[in-house]
Amino acid sequence: MSNIRNGANQCRNLNHGRMNVPISFCPDCGQRFKPSNSAPCGSQHHADYRKQRFTFCMDCGIKLNK
Repeated sequence: MSNIRNGANQCRNLNHGRMNVPISFCPDCGQRFKPSNSAPCGSQHHADYRKQRFTFCMDCGIKLNK
């Protein structure tokens, strides 16, 4: 969430401006959009997101290690 400064979101992800966001967390800055699903994430799931160059998991919000 380091991209959020002075209350204004400086993230490049366009989901920040949407009313009905299809994901729980922003993959770029980690900001929570809506309550996350109860489905647990696995290492393969996170590996797929890392391959897509996401910084955060869109489902659970944890920072993905590179």
